[in-house]
Order: sequence, then C-alpha cells, then structure tokens
Amino acid sequence: MQRLFAVAVLTFLFCACKTNDDTTIVVGNQLIDEWKRPDDSLAFYFPRNSFHQKPKHDSFVQSWYGSALYNFNEPILHQSNIKHDVYRLLWLRSFENPVCISIAKSEGVVWLTTKILDRQPQFEDDYAGVYPGIDLRLYFNEGYMVDSSRTDMLVRKADRCANMIFDQTRMLSLKEWNKFESMLREINYWEIAVYQIPTISDGANWTIEANVKEHYHFVSRPGSAYELGEAGKYLIKLSKLKERVY
Repeated sequence: MQRLFAVAVLTFLFCACKTNDDTTIVVGNQLIDEWKRPDDSLAFYFPRNSFHQKPKHDSFVQSWYGSALYNFNEPILHQSNIKHDVYRLLWLRSFENPVCISIAKSEGVVWLTTKILDRQPQFEDDYAGVYPGIDLRLYFNEGYMVDSSRTDMLVRKADRCANMIFDQTRMLSLKEWNKFESMLREINYWEIAVYQIPTISDGANWTIEANVKEHYHFVSRPGSAYELGEAGKYLIKLSKLKERVY
C-alpha cells in the first residue's frame, strides 16, 4: 500500500503544471499549493527594511536578491499562500551563476527543487564615463547608450532579465528533511538576526528563507563561513550539483 502511494505521489508531483508565471503542486490527487510570481519584476521579495533602515540601501539588496528570485519564477514567501512547509536557499555568487534550492514537505512527502540562472540579472543602471580616445563602438555593442541627461556618460539600462538553464525536482526522505531542520536548530535559525552586512565586496551571499507552519523567517549571510554554511552545503549536496562552494 505504501509503495502504491509513493508511486501516486511521484506521478502527480512531477506532472505538476508549471508555466513562466505560476506553479501548481499536487501530491496524490490533492492540490496543496498554487502561486503566481509577482507581476512586477521590481517587487520586493522580503519585508521592507529587512536589510537596512535607509530605503536606498534596503532597496539595493532587495533589487539584487529579488531580481534573481523573479527570474527563478519563485513566489514571495512572506506574502504567498504557501500551504506546504518550505525552506529556500538563494545562493548568489560573484563569479558563478545564481542558484536557488528549495526543500519542501507536505503530508510526509519531501521534495527538493534546484534551479540555476545563466547570469545575475542586471538590477541597476550601469554608467561609464566618456573620455578622449574611447572606442564607443565597444560599449554600444555591450548595450550602452549615451545618457540623455549627461552626454559625457554612457548608460546601460537595467533589464532585470536572466534565463533559467536548470530546473530539476527530486524526491527526498523524511530523514533528510529532519536532518536539515536539525542543522537549523543547531544554529538557532529562528532567533538569529536576519541580515549581516558583508565586509568584503566579492564572494557569495547565502540566504535561507522559511515558511513553515505559517511562520516566516529568513537569514542572509555573506559566505559559507558564517552560520548558514553547513545547512547550505547540505542542500547543495542533496541537489547533487557539482559547484564550487565559497
């Protein structure tokens, strides 16, 4: 009987409807979740002032993280009607592609979804100065144009776009789910501060969000050496990705 149930779960889970704008998840024959990503790519994925009390600084990180999550076709966890338990790792790196790994559970069924983008979306306008001898054609080929307000500057407008090049879901065991949660308990995940300002400009940013039993929390840290490192590495191991970790 358990074997038949497992087969049914696998069948319905992997036949879940996925489009560019929404996701439906079915376990057995029961709809457990349905969401739509934000209509606006500028939408904040995290509560306001999560990263800084000054709106300008908060907006920078919100745009950085949110532009990736939007192109991952992910929901806003603290606003969406998420009916199953889910943890989501957003792994943004300076020198490799963005990665998003989520581990979810409903009625004893556990699954892991791994996604990779082809690049970090450009979330802010990029400016370059015009100086004597510069070959403007090189910049124009890269999407720059003369700034309408300052002719001595070139600007490349933020497109906030990226392509998903990997999207895979696989089943896990309850033992693997429980191990992940125990790793979070060890670092007192639900109580520690949500954000730590990076002290270096290059590296990786690790963010683990949770929407579990209708409780929401997230923690973001600048690298694997901080509190989230072991839990994040465990999700990467479960995903079977062969990626450089830092």
